[in-house]
Amino acid sequence: MTECIRADHGFTSDSNTIRYLVNVLSGFNASEQRQFLQFVTGSPRLPVGGLRNLTPQLTVVRKASEPPLTSDDYLPSAMTWYSRKLLFLS
Repeated sequence: MTECIRADHGFTSDSNTIRYLVNVLSGFNASEQRQFLQFVTGSPRLPVGGLRNLTPQLTVVRKASEPPLTSDDYLPSAMTWYSRKLLFLS
């Protein structure tokens, strides 16, 4: 699954956060998988061929915190644009 996720803006594929995300996603049941896809892509279904055929590729980026808040004060968020699907994590 790691090869299907593009880590960017503060993350690499070896980042603990990305590894943790992949671990959590791998443990999801079918219902949780659909809910995650709905949150990130706006659709509860993957294209034919699965996550590796998602266009554009799922990109995970670091969400910057603004003082006085810390990264622990933020929830994950997602944005779906024509050319990008972004998951923001702290």
